[in-house]
Amino acid sequence: MAVEWIGLVLLIIFCSLDRTAVGQFQLGRPLVCASAAGYLLGVFPLALQLGLMIELLWLMRVPVGAAIAPDDTSVSIGGVVLLWAFSGGGASQDMVVLILVALVCLVTAEIGKLLDIHARHRNEERFQQAVSHLADQCWQQLERNHLRCTVSFALSGLVSVTAVVAIGWIILLASRPFWDVLSLGHPEILKLIFPVVGVAAMLAVLQVRRTIGLFVGGFLLTYSFLCVVNG
Repeated sequence: MAVEWIGLVLLIIFCSLDRTAVGQFQLGRPLVCASAAGYLLGVFPLALQLGLMIELLWLMRVPVGAAIAPDDTSVSIGGVVLLWAFSGGGASQDMVVLILVALVCLVTAEIGKLLDIHARHRNEERFQQAVSHLADQCWQQLERNHLRCTVSFALSGLVSVTAVVAIGWIILLASRPFWDVLSLGHPEILKLIFPVVGVAAMLAVLQVRRTIGLFVGGFLLTYSFLCVVNG
């Protein structure tokens, strides 16, 4: 199991950097990073469902330019850790855990956003230092400064996932006595809330030119993916 946890830490670092400073290949999107974390921890089906839920909620919120989106990457991976820790009580209880974890992700996404903003502010200060290093031709200090900026984003992601897991652990432990009641109330109906909220969030930005094509294309791509997964 140690190998899986090491792989999970590397996944957090990689996805946090892909989201901010390195690459931005969209591998930090919830559908991708949650599925990868679920595969590592052996809860792939639940992780895939969680990734789909969170993807719908913040599909149109991407960290482009000065815009700071909710940290859906950290909450997705942290949510998968919570699924691994609390699932296994049967299909109905797993569904309850999935819904509660998704709600935890909604609440804690702003934590990662605040940490991301803090890291960006720290890196702005380092940028000013880099300008002086460049003027003085201090190449080694310039490289170290660049490395510190990268490490800052990686640590931000690790701290964010830790906060999601800690807060979610408390919430799930506090709500555990009610799981049996919730599991008898057809919790699959509650899952419809998340697609509805996600569609509403996307419809709110459809007035932007050419966005309708992205919306329809993304919907068809997701539908095709689900058809392949479900056989």
